[in-house]
Parts: sequence; C-alpha cells; structure tokens
Amino acid sequence: MKKIFAILSSALLLAAAGLFTACSTEDDLTAPTETWVEKTYTYTGNDGKTSQLTCYFMYTSTGYSNTNLLNVPADSQNGSTTTIKPGLTIVAVPATSSELANTLKNAVTGSKTGFFCKTFGTGNQSETDDSDSSSFTFNMSETKWNLFYYANIASFLKNDQLKNPPTPLKSSGYAEYDLNTDELKKAFSWKKLLANYLLGSL
Repeated sequence: MKKIFAILSSALLLAAAGLFTACSTEDDLTAPTETWVEKTYTYTGNDGKTSQLTCYFMYTSTGYSNTNLLNVPADSQNGSTTTIKPGLTIVAVPATSSELANTLKNAVTGSKTGFFCKTFGTGNQSETDDSDSSSFTFNMSETKWNLFYYANIASFLKNDQLKNPPTPLKSSGYAEYDLNTDELKKAFSWKKLLANYLLGSL
C-alpha cells in the first residue's frame, strides 16, 4: 500500500502539468480552504460487497472554527469542540440501505445515522488502519489539496453554504461510529478510502 501511495502521489504531480498549462495565473490553481465539498464514492469492503459512501472534504492550513460544530471527534479537534485542527478532514457517511451501514448498525447509538470522521494533519503523518492493524504514512499538503480539488471540481456537489460544516458534524441526529470490536473495525478502512481519494484525482 505504501508503494501505491508513492506511485499515486507522483502521478498527481504529473497531472499538475496539465493544470498549469490550462491556467494563466497562480491564483487560478489555489483551491478554497476551510470550505467543504462533497463527492460520492463506491466503497468495496473486505467481503467484496460494495456500498455508496458520501464523503465531505475540507482542507485548512491554520484550523477551522464554526459554532455549528457538534459531533467533531476528539482526535480531530483543535482545542475545543467547535474547532478542527489543520489538515485534510474527511467525513464519510454510508448510504442508509448499504451493506456497510447494515454491518455497522449496532455501532451507533439508537436510531442515529452513523458516520466516520478523520483529520489527516499536514506533512508526513503515520496512521494506523484499524481494519488490519497495519500502519501507513500519508503526506498531506496544500499542493495535493489544490490538485485534488481541481481534478474533481466538475463532480463535486458543493454544500449549499460552503463555509458551514456538513450535516453529520452539526446535527444531533448523527453520531460517529463506535468501532469497539475487531469485527466492526474490519468493516471500514481509511487506507482504502485514501486510495480512492488519490485515484479519483487522476
């Protein structure tokens, strides 16, 4: 998987050449930060079954603050429950009737809708993937955010109010999945989602 990330990162840089030739100024290639964008992916689980996964992406180099934030996980907070630390934050919500949602139906409180959330800090970050207890390194930067944003801009479904957080982070009807057993941890992999994130940029 580390090799995949290295290859894809190189491919992203090569793809930048096409973006630079299509834009006349440096400002043209500056993607908005502290702004949420939305895209739906097809996620394939370890069992080979696929699920629709709606993902919200937001990059900030200094931190993101919004008084509407309610459900920010502790490891994504930047000192308080209404702030998110610098880096790339991804919120992922399985479709209600999907295989993934059915597998994880007992990993969320009551009748709330479950979601995943993680912030990948800037620079080289070593992460642990709960699905197989392996570790991987992901290097997030504003340059990669710019490339990802403009490579996918046509397919983004923009939040109605771009500066406001997506519904899962501000609604009491949502709760982060509690993956408290090995079986539940194997149901979802951030490593797989990041591979899709990079592949979707090419």
